[in-house]
Amino acid sequence: MRQAILVSALATLYLSKQVKGAANDNARPYNVLCAILNVATATPDVDTTDYSAKISEELEMVRHLNMSVSDDGFFNQNFKTPNTDRDAKEPWKSNKAAWEKSKNLVEAGETKFHGIKITRKLASHERTVAAAIANETASAIRQLQMKLKSTKKAQDVTAELNKAIYGATGALDKSGETTFVTGSGAGCGGGGQGASKAGISLANDMVCLCSSSNGQNAACTGAAINSDLKYDNAGNAATAFQKLKEKCPMHIKLKATAAALWAAITSFIGALKGTGKATQADNTILGYGNAATCDGGANPDCVLYKAAEPGKPLNVPWLTHLSTAAEILETIDNEQEHNKQLLNSARALATAVLSSYIQAEKPRPDTVSERTINERSTNPSTPPICATHTSKEDCKPPCKWADNATDKDKKCSLDPAKAAEQQTTQGGKDGDQATAKEGTASTGCARHKDNKDKCNKLESQGCVFDLKAFDGKKCTFSEKGKQTVEKEAEKLEEMMRKQTPHGAIPF
Repeated sequence: MRQAILVSALATLYLSKQVKGAANDNARPYNVLCAILNVATATPDVDTTDYSAKISEELEMVRHLNMSVSDDGFFNQNFKTPNTDRDAKEPWKSNKAAWEKSKNLVEAGETKFHGIKITRKLASHERTVAAAIANETASAIRQLQMKLKSTKKAQDVTAELNKAIYGATGALDKSGETTFVTGSGAGCGGGGQGASKAGISLANDMVCLCSSSNGQNAACTGAAINSDLKYDNAGNAATAFQKLKEKCPMHIKLKATAAALWAAITSFIGALKGTGKATQADNTILGYGNAATCDGGANPDCVLYKAAEPGKPLNVPWLTHLSTAAEILETIDNEQEHNKQLLNSARALATAVLSSYIQAEKPRPDTVSERTINERSTNPSTPPICATHTSKEDCKPPCKWADNATDKDKKCSLDPAKAAEQQTTQGGKDGDQATAKEGTASTGCARHKDNKDKCNKLESQGCVFDLKAFDGKKCTFSEKGKQTVEKEAEKLEEMMRKQTPHGAIPF
């Protein structure tokens, strides 16, 4: 009887040495690694919007709007015919093709921006204002585009996640030592903490945790997977990983987010030293095994990592790659949110240009000086911009030349009286149609001489009927009208001087 009891005890001791852990003893740490693998193989959840392209679209619409309200001198140029001298210089060199495209679209009149067709606008104060706004807006949008940030991409996240799963190369190595280190079981910690190479890859650690010498370990999966769970060479280890990966509980709709990766890292740290046994207390061990060496063979069911240094992260390379991937995701999220705000600003600016364009569709009645100064066309009835003339010979009515002007750019300026007379001449009969009459003696207010009714109809244009004046000169231009026109002329002359030459050229 005693002999039978002794044999039974010896058999129990022998079996306990051969079977380190029972079925599912490593189910929890295995599931933790599966959850991490699930996140690491998921598609990075990032905003892939190309904000630079989106802003370019807004910029292009602003260019079309700008062309539609550009001055006639620019719009009427031939963009198709080559001009060697002109086309070789900036801004023509960089913009000619874009300008030609914009002009063609404006002339076709079918292009829409927010549902509004872009067509050519007639000369007016509103058109001049719209052109100035479009010019400044185009420059502002270009500045916004230069502030876009794109230091990291989704592929940078994927690269780090692949390195976490498979090691330094980011690909499963079935023969070398970038995914598995099988010699002497060092990949699992077979030589102790100091020599341990555990953590080289997530694949490596999963096989270490679940393999055994005969390949029939059931500690992770609850039942043996034939005899496929071996860690004796890189090829067998790769096979074991594929089998274990297939057994992992997966969620196919999971996205790789920074939050998910940080949670995965936290869950791994929480699974370390899970048994609370004596050897695990002094060693950084994942799994059921309670041994100072883990090799995936004679000493299975555990992964022994290098000792953690106080105040420093765990010495687990694949964990570092996960952390880097999470940081990249956060960077991308921050940059794309920044870029989204820039796009919103660009769209707001483009909408402001559209508003000024709409104003140019139904302009308010122009004053004499505004029409005189702002119209740049080939129409012979339209006076030139006086400030552009630098010689007395070119400074012709309605401009006037001042030899004593200290500013050379102001020697030729608008003569408000001449401008008014020229404008009212174009008022035609009763001020309704623009027609030229016979000579300066019959121009403007003076052409109505002593006709009080006709003179009063031009009161809005500065004409006044003076009963005390000599016969034939009772209808004349008032002093108040002259002063008003002169002030407006000076203001608009200055505005156009600032806009020349760039104000005439759309971006």
